[in-house]
Amino acid sequence: MIKKLIACFILFVWIILSACHATPQDLIIKKKGNDLADLVIATQESNPFENIPQEISSKIVSDDKRIIINIDATIVVPDIDCIPVAKLTPRSFTQNEIETVAYTLLQNNELLEPRKLEDYSKEEIEERILNLKSGKDSDLYLENPEQYHEEIKDELEMYEQLYQKAPTESVRKPASIELRPSLRDESAMTVAVSADLGKSEPAYFTYIDKQTKIVNFAFYNVEGIPPTGKVTENFNVPGVTISRDEAILMVKELVDKLNLGAFSINGMGTIPYIGTSRNVFGYDDLPKCYIFYLTREISGLNDTYVNPSFIQLQASQPSEKYNYVWPCEVIEVTVDDTGILSVLYRGPIADIEMINDNVGIESFEKIINIFEKQVCFAGAFPKEKDITEIRIEIKKIVLGATRIINRDSFGSYLYVPTWDFFGSVTSRYKEGAGDQGQINQDNEFTEDDYGYSILTINAIDGSVIDRNLGY
Repeated sequence: MIKKLIACFILFVWIILSACHATPQDLIIKKKGNDLADLVIATQESNPFENIPQEISSKIVSDDKRIIINIDATIVVPDIDCIPVAKLTPRSFTQNEIETVAYTLLQNNELLEPRKLEDYSKEEIEERILNLKSGKDSDLYLENPEQYHEEIKDELEMYEQLYQKAPTESVRKPASIELRPSLRDESAMTVAVSADLGKSEPAYFTYIDKQTKIVNFAFYNVEGIPPTGKVTENFNVPGVTISRDEAILMVKELVDKLNLGAFSINGMGTIPYIGTSRNVFGYDDLPKCYIFYLTREISGLNDTYVNPSFIQLQASQPSEKYNYVWPCEVIEVTVDDTGILSVLYRGPIADIEMINDNVGIESFEKIINIFEKQVCFAGAFPKEKDITEIRIEIKKIVLGATRIINRDSFGSYLYVPTWDFFGSVTSRYKEGAGDQGQINQDNEFTEDDYGYSILTINAIDGSVIDRNLGY
């Protein structure tokens, strides 16, 4: 369990968006050209929220009876009177913005270079050697101690050599917020600094800018393994005494200080925070903390948070007509009783130009009708012959916004209102088929991660938006 969480964390720090489901083959997309360009400047003449219910229930079955969609969903609409459309242009952070973010997160403490292993003291290296020998951080040690000791031989030898040369006191070097070429990727510029915030390990801040296409920063002030793993909407958080409302207030105050523009909470839940805990073997045993997703807000309309692990980013290379895909701009914040544990930002940041303060949108009734007709074709559900049935549960329908590629202006994007249908997908396999490590006793595997959008529909013209392609 611990090894799996460490692997997830390493992947998450570098914020690599991975593929989790097949590319749509039968996607039906309409009105992608000049029709949409005309519609985004058309003004809404009636109440856009008229006749939108608070909940909806229905059932859809595909023609071959293989796909079953159950809708039992709450409908979430923003508390706004007008629906905007904007043109967004991605840009890098300025030096002043990087400094503001770094000093805010590190609480204006002295900036230090992140420590390398050779900077650790003899006492710290000795502690690592003892922990390694004890096997207390390893599931393998409990299963097969001999194999465990065989696998750690090289690592143990490395630490023993480090111990011989280690200083008596740990070495801390002053640092500055200076963009430097990344050692991992020459096309990227990075900043890496740390500061002592009173925990056993220093807090650290990293920023990466890859030619404005990928702009991320990460902050951690944790002990042990940082928050990582499956997010749920269960707000029972054992061991955490602050309430969700207190955590929300803490997050809002922090984001205001970051001064990155209008961001507001678009999703929340709890996430495992194993920290320094040991000998936990099931999800229910894991310590938890709060997690909040804040997205950019334009005229009260949030960029809808969608779990990035379900986006494949097929258009990874631009052409003469298409830009890079630009997923949701999001700030993820985790919180427990000690305060802010981590802050992760995925960008780039946006320059905003309003196109329409109150765009016209299709009726909700028509959107639902489009969903019912398109979901079986456009949902990108696996077409493996070993899958006998697919059940889709739609639990929440949200009106927000999505960034789509702007064909008429290379380098910019349109921020358009969209409907997202969130839920889960359960695939039933033939006996003996499928990944036996994932499927349950009924030969089923369920994808139900937080923020799984089954389908995204453009609220302006009713076209299906493929988030993998960005339009």
